[in-house]
Amino acid sequence: MTELFKRGKDKNRWFVRFTWPVRKRRSVAAGTTSEARAAVIADRVDQLLSAKKTGKAPGSDLAEWILKIKSDNPRLHGSLVGFGLIDDDETAAVVTVGGLLERFLADRRAGWKPSTLVNLGHTERNLREFFGPAKPIDSITAGDAVNFESNLRTKEDLASNTIRKRISNCKLIWTYAIDHELTAQNPFRKLASSVRGNRDRLYFVPIKTINDILEVCPDIQWKAIVALCRWGGLRCPSELAGLTWNDVDWARGRLLVRSPKTEHHEGKASRWIPLWPEIRTILADAREIAPDGQLLVCPRCSDPRVNLRTTFEKLIDRAGHKPWPKLFQNMRSSRQTELSHQHPAHVVCAWIGNSMQVAQEHYLQVTDADFEAALKPSATHVANNGISNAQQSDADGDDETKKPATRRKKVQRDAGGWALLDSNQWPPRCEHGALTN
Repeated sequence: MTELFKRGKDKNRWFVRFTWPVRKRRSVAAGTTSEARAAVIADRVDQLLSAKKTGKAPGSDLAEWILKIKSDNPRLHGSLVGFGLIDDDETAAVVTVGGLLERFLADRRAGWKPSTLVNLGHTERNLREFFGPAKPIDSITAGDAVNFESNLRTKEDLASNTIRKRISNCKLIWTYAIDHELTAQNPFRKLASSVRGNRDRLYFVPIKTINDILEVCPDIQWKAIVALCRWGGLRCPSELAGLTWNDVDWARGRLLVRSPKTEHHEGKASRWIPLWPEIRTILADAREIAPDGQLLVCPRCSDPRVNLRTTFEKLIDRAGHKPWPKLFQNMRSSRQTELSHQHPAHVVCAWIGNSMQVAQEHYLQVTDADFEAALKPSATHVANNGISNAQQSDADGDDETKKPATRRKKVQRDAGGWALLDSNQWPPRCEHGALTN
């Protein structure tokens, strides 16, 4: 049992008295605090005494408190260690949320791209804010994971796919912990983490809109950015940043595109795309006025200080149009939708740099042009209608020359069976009284 008492003139300075081990009275300073907070400390000391007497390890809640006072109240922590109520080695062995995140990022940081680290940084912040850095990872349950997901939806007000991505990051972090035997279970394993296509944010960017934007572009470099995104289907800025003049094969009419996003997949580090006329014309103009020694096609895209999205939104406004959702990705989506009407699916996916499944889920659109084409009669439809009308006319003409057909043809039958004129003969009539004795 523990008890609270005061010592000295300071009325808010509290101490906790207890007996440990047998018949030895001890006391630790709870500090200058309120009586309610001092009572919490006394209760924790009582739990430590009970754990020591029974030989059981501190529960997850108590272990979290121990880790918290180690950083917040080192004097109290040192006193409890000195009296043998806390084993400092056991405390160090407890893996916390903060410790797991630091170890995970230290091990994986070197192999990741800056955009991936930014994405993981948001997930790290969410985990620290919701659970606290001192919370032992073994104490986090599946229910806590559900509450974490709900917090992202309500308080953070994030989009559905953003939440799924951050849950996916949590699964990745806890899988790392399991692989390194830091914990035995992944509380996030049952939560949805696959990013789904959002049809509400798809937008087909018309060619007229792009032509209007090209008219107001401030320089040839911006024209190249717009053309490569809309007609080349390049990812912006990652695939534009590394594009060089050596990647342009003028003779064969092809363009080599290096893809940082997919380079970790076998055979996906780069791809060739056609040098379509819309791209070739603008790139030729850009090459002609490029300074000597300039290797990059779009140096602006490789400068991290440049905000391409903000400038592009201004260009759209200046051209008399309204910015659409997912500015650069929807230009890729529009190009893939166009090409899918002209070339086989596997060819288009090879040019755009994605899979058929991804294209179906996130890129391909049903446009107004599809509906207009569906309403126009096709040549086959017209030809078939003409044949049907001609056949109907011939049939009508033949009917006029034919004699009226008799209602029923009488068939001569022999005593042994049926006279078969066709495969669906009428049965013979029974003679009157044939079925009677």
